[in-house]
Amino acid sequence: MRVDKAPKSHLETSYQFFDRIAGDYWQQVRDLMQTWLDRVEIDRDYRDLRGRLAADDAAHYSAFLELYLHELFCRAGYTVHIHPSVAGSPRRPDFLIEGHGESFYVEATMPGPQRAAQGRSQRRSAFLDTLQSCRNRNFFLSLDRLIVGPEPAKGAAARRVIDAWLNTLDPDQVHYDGPNRESFVWERDGWEAEFSAIPISKEHRGRPDHRALGVYADGDVEWIDNAPSMQSALRSKANAYGDTGHPLIVALGTYIWDRDRWHATNALYGRAGVTWWENGKGEVHTTEVRQPDGYFGIPPDWANASVAAVLHVNQLQPHHLHSAEVTLWPHPTQQDRLDGLANRIPATTVTADDSRLAATNAPVDPFKYFDLPDPWPAGEAFPVD
Repeated sequence: MRVDKAPKSHLETSYQFFDRIAGDYWQQVRDLMQTWLDRVEIDRDYRDLRGRLAADDAAHYSAFLELYLHELFCRAGYTVHIHPSVAGSPRRPDFLIEGHGESFYVEATMPGPQRAAQGRSQRRSAFLDTLQSCRNRNFFLSLDRLIVGPEPAKGAAARRVIDAWLNTLDPDQVHYDGPNRESFVWERDGWEAEFSAIPISKEHRGRPDHRALGVYADGDVEWIDNAPSMQSALRSKANAYGDTGHPLIVALGTYIWDRDRWHATNALYGRAGVTWWENGKGEVHTTEVRQPDGYFGIPPDWANASVAAVLHVNQLQPHHLHSAEVTLWPHPTQQDRLDGLANRIPATTVTADDSRLAATNAPVDPFKYFDLPDPWPAGEAFPVD
């Protein structure tokens, strides 16, 4: 019987969290994942997916993307073949989809973190997990700045001096906002961390389940461009199977901020730019253009036509299926070929028409499509006793 209701720690994998978290809210998530797994009929494929779902986060996210795709196409009325053989190729795509007079291959891919970035993230997570167990229960901590050192931090030593600092403060006199804000800087072995103290209201002080870190304000302001990593993942799949006789759809899984599809548009159709030109009267004008660095290229010389479409699945989480940002991007030369699929799945479709991109809303609501009640999961994720 599960009894641990604590939120996910920084070092905990997604599977470890889902496997140990107690409560009806999370049991609904586990039940749904098991129901989807049970629809995988071949035992070898079932065991493969189950094993990868229980692995580290990279494997878990990739496996859940494949499980989601399996369910997505099954519910659309297709027959889904997992890892079918392809004539003339030793490689096997993730799926062969058949039905409604159509057949196409689907290959899933997900950009992974760089090894150096992954190591830095692990060191950061271990440090923050250690700080969560600060003994002073009168304050939360705001992490205002963090420079991760080249080696694992002496987290226990940091926790002791932070506790000592917090013990000198009066929670009734300290304010997080305003001139009475209290800050503390810890430095050692290439690590630098700056914290502010956030007093806890009197009625909630001293709780045994206290987790010290309350605010993460350490993120640097930077210009983020996810297009290159998306393009790299797509290129690895473009010509993997040669001419199969069936369209190939690449399902691209990401966890990025892209509600306006800015990153995806840049990746597929090139970055936006401006051309300056002067007319015969000496007047200067500007024209918005797309750079020729998109995965689909530019007209009339479209690129990567071996990929019939990119199905972009962004922010897919088992407990927020209805919030996943799913977009079907048909290749400009094959848009009519995918009308049937576009009308069957809960995905926005973006097509190119007369040098413009047009978005068509998903034809079906994801709650209805996946037979989910609204809200789902029902209840509170972390109820306050």
